[in-house]
Amino acid sequence: DDDHHGTAVTTRSYGAAFRHFVRLLLDDRALLRLSVYMLVMVAYVAVEFGFGVYYASLALQADAWHTCFTCSATIIRLCSRFVIALTPGWQYSYGYARVEILFGFVSGLSGILASLSLIFESLETFVTAA
Repeated sequence: DDDHHGTAVTTRSYGAAFRHFVRLLLDDRALLRLSVYMLVMVAYVAVEFGFGVYYASLALQADAWHTCFTCSATIIRLCSRFVIALTPGWQYSYGYARVEILFGFVSGLSGILASLSLIFESLETFVTAA
């Protein structure tokens, strides 16, 4: 079990976390829709990337990569919703609400990275095409 420092993780705590995850999904319809959307998008990225590799299409591979950046922002949003729903403990008596700010920052960085990637690839294409 937990040794009051958050270092020991047992199978029981994984099971409890999984039950909490499922209960949260079933209780929150918006979170369930977001999770289903995320699964569809991950499947789409995998198929698109697979076809890009199979047909040696750099365009498909690049689009899959950019969609992956978008998916990462959605995954970060999903993770923040699950962490915020955790009950406060002795170590975090105020709860995990401040984690939402951190996840928002990381999600914003992910969007900036996706934008920079698009900018650099388009500049590279423009320079090499001439």
